[in-house]
Amino acid sequence: MNLRAWMLLAAFLGSDDPDFQNPAHPVEPLLSQIPGVESVKVVKARVQPTHRIVHLLNWHFIPRKMFASDLRDQSDKPISDGEIDRRYVGFLAEVEKVQHEQAVLIRAMIQQHGVRRVHYEGFSKSEVAAFRRLVVALRNFEKHKPKGDSPIEQFLLGEFRADLLRVGAPGRLMMSGELDEVLPIDDITLLKAANPVQADGTVRLDWEIIERREDAMVKHLLEGGQVTVVVLGGAHDLSNNIPKSCEYVRVKTRRYAEAAEGILESVSKDD
Repeated sequence: MNLRAWMLLAAFLGSDDPDFQNPAHPVEPLLSQIPGVESVKVVKARVQPTHRIVHLLNWHFIPRKMFASDLRDQSDKPISDGEIDRRYVGFLAEVEKVQHEQAVLIRAMIQQHGVRRVHYEGFSKSEVAAFRRLVVALRNFEKHKPKGDSPIEQFLLGEFRADLLRVGAPGRLMMSGELDEVLPIDDITLLKAANPVQADGTVRLDWEIIERREDAMVKHLLEGGQVTVVVLGGAHDLSNNIPKSCEYVRVKTRRYAEAAEGILESVSKDD
């Protein structure tokens, strides 16, 4: 079935699923049956639920410089630039696999449960227009991307790949027209303050800033409606930030689980 046929089918089936859109209705059975879902963990509301946040655990893209700083900070042994490059290539492949699986998951939520908007980590309200312009630029480049192997063509394709990873599965589905909007959840000031990479290249987590950032995320998500879907790093756990009337659902895909297990094994070997 081509894209247009899928979109017509989605429009036909796309009226809001009363079960998924109702915070009081159990959501785990609906999500667990979607291909690629490894687990669904539900933190129930402490009173009659009025909101539901569905968190798709993300293995998000980071630039090589940040990747190198993080890797070296976790290891007691020196790591060469060549080893960093080798591991970064593997990391990018893992991110692509996770995003592909997320796209399948979100597409199912679009077609089966009427989801038309997804929230995404890493940008703020002031950057929405820039995000949309990037999506349009990527869509246009994809139609005319070079097919040769000259240095400049390979450079352009490398930048295209990196930008695709930046916009993630939500951005890709917006590029294809399957998703109406990708919405921000970050406060720009708190996002910058929470950057763990210091000026000297070391990594330091400020847990107070992280908590404030997660509080702001929850505020944005609750403003998005009764039921919101967010693609957010798996290290974030919003269960301590939600109000008592909100249900919080963490959805882990198989590729995410494999990537998380792989990084733990890698760190263990370094130690």
